[in-house]
Amino acid sequence: ITFSELSQRFESLKETLPETFDQALNLLMATKGKIIFCGLGKTGYLADYANTLFTSLGIPCQFLHANEALHGDMGMIDVNQDCFVFISFSGSGDEQAFLAQTINIPSILISSNPKSTVGKLVDINIDINMQKSQESWPLHCTPTHSNMLMMFLINTLAMSMCELKDIKQSDFSKNHPGGQIGRDMCLTVESIIRPKQNLPSATVQTTLIDALTVMSSGCCGSIVLVNDHNALLGIFTDGDLRRALEDTANLQRPLQLFVNSSYHSCTRSTLAKDALDKMQSLQITALIVEDAAGWHGLIHIHDILRLLQCSESLY
Repeated sequence: ITFSELSQRFESLKETLPETFDQALNLLMATKGKIIFCGLGKTGYLADYANTLFTSLGIPCQFLHANEALHGDMGMIDVNQDCFVFISFSGSGDEQAFLAQTINIPSILISSNPKSTVGKLVDINIDINMQKSQESWPLHCTPTHSNMLMMFLINTLAMSMCELKDIKQSDFSKNHPGGQIGRDMCLTVESIIRPKQNLPSATVQTTLIDALTVMSSGCCGSIVLVNDHNALLGIFTDGDLRRALEDTANLQRPLQLFVNSSYHSCTRSTLAKDALDKMQSLQITALIVEDAAGWHGLIHIHDILRLLQCSESLY
């Protein structure tokens, strides 16, 4: 099978999932206990992957190695509430056949053979519709393309359950606070805010030439304009500065002639990635952080990019 043929196979699966897919999805949704993903050999790794994927979504599940099951691990099974998802290309493994026949719980098989030994014992068999000879060149026997198709079905089942269970990003983030995903989904503006007492500030009476020094000292490309009580009046950005310098006579004029009192903002609880999206869509580099209690500071795009470990080419 060529890469082009494999791509067509993916499209075929995506557009015409077998009828048994919906049946399997309904069975998983009806499971009151945990989903037990069972595999052996290379499909064992797929079963373990499925376990970690569904676990990260908050769906109770467990991985069961088909061989280890016969040596004590069957004790993890709750015969009154659990269900099996067997993963096997041939569907003829003796260990999985024994489990399917011995333990009477709802069961699903993902395989390439709807008439296999295990396939006849389970409730639902999802067929990937692929022959052994269609594995990748040059051996045409090592589980390669078949594993990709099986993983496609596992991922599709997981995302379908997300939809039906109404699992949201906020739910997922509670189970995945670490790493890049955790930073993307849990990092809030509050943790990287530049507090107002540390920001370069000026009054509306400050002249443009004096504002140049203030802006350079702040390293954030803008100046916040405040009154005598430190109430926010507006923000003067490097874009405002460039436009004002088009006329050198403006150097001695006050900032109140150039500042725009309207500005874009977010709250301290705003996710950093959402603040980043807002700045990128507006083509700006900073947001004022404020809420009903007042303004608290500023969030700069470079701070978010640095912590999210993104490339600045995104902006």
